[in-house]
Amino acid sequence: MAEQIHDKGYKQLLSHKENFLDLIRYHVPEAWADEIDADALKLGNTRFVTKDFLGREADILYSAKICGQDVDFCVLLELQSSPDFTMPFRLLEYMMGVMSESFSNTSPDIRESEPFRLPAIVPIVLYNGEYRWNCVRRFREYFAGHQRFASCLIDFEYILIDVNRLDDEELLRVSTVVSYAMYLDKVIDLGELKRRLRTVADRSAGMTEDKREHLRRWIHNVVSKKVPDAYMDEIGKTCGEGGLTEMTYAIERVIEKALAESELKGKLAAAAAMIEYGDPIEKVSLVTGISGDALKKHIEPKN
Repeated sequence: MAEQIHDKGYKQLLSHKENFLDLIRYHVPEAWADEIDADALKLGNTRFVTKDFLGREADILYSAKICGQDVDFCVLLELQSSPDFTMPFRLLEYMMGVMSESFSNTSPDIRESEPFRLPAIVPIVLYNGEYRWNCVRRFREYFAGHQRFASCLIDFEYILIDVNRLDDEELLRVSTVVSYAMYLDKVIDLGELKRRLRTVADRSAGMTEDKREHLRRWIHNVVSKKVPDAYMDEIGKTCGEGGLTEMTYAIERVIEKALAESELKGKLAAAAAMIEYGDPIEKVSLVTGISGDALKKHIEPKN
């Protein structure tokens, strides 16, 4: 459930074209990234039906213009712990859907003329897994024997944005909604999440209210993914408290509670083991820092 919420969080975030433009301009190292016509950028239909009648849906699809030339950006969100080795073929299916739709929607007189060209399609994969992405990036390498037939094979190379390999300092320097979102989305423990939430709340103070609202929603998503299920009801309540700063402080209190309870569980487990081996309560209390009364309350004495 948390993964589905998180998936929707990225879709919601990148469905705002200003956030999508920031993703491209700051995290895609291509010369054309700064040449996108922001006024012509449009969010498109992501669903296509292939010849086998199976529905295919990309996560984000934008149509744009670069120096007057049509281009489509096909984005897949790979929000799981490990890479998907079928990614090249998945991208091909989505790209074929975009091309088929463009071709079918063009009148025969135009598409059968010599000047006709399909719009460029730029495939992008946004991946937030813990493990390094080690899938084939160039489609022709997905073919057996591609070295021999390289010039004859279908080929494209997709852009990979690997969240957990992005530099923290650079994400903070960029200071966009998307860069802060990815900074918070990295694989981190609760203590580090608490520190990063405060950093983002402080550094985003100068953003517009609209952008801070985007961040507020994102923080709800990322916290829902990283905080233990037992605290989800409290997180749901705190995420409705005021603006970004107020919500962040409320979440910090929940995280502090979760960390304290986790620490207590660890100490009680160690205390139970010591008592099992015959150590006296006084020694166990001294080692764990838990009072004798608390130990007697939480640990059942052995007969």
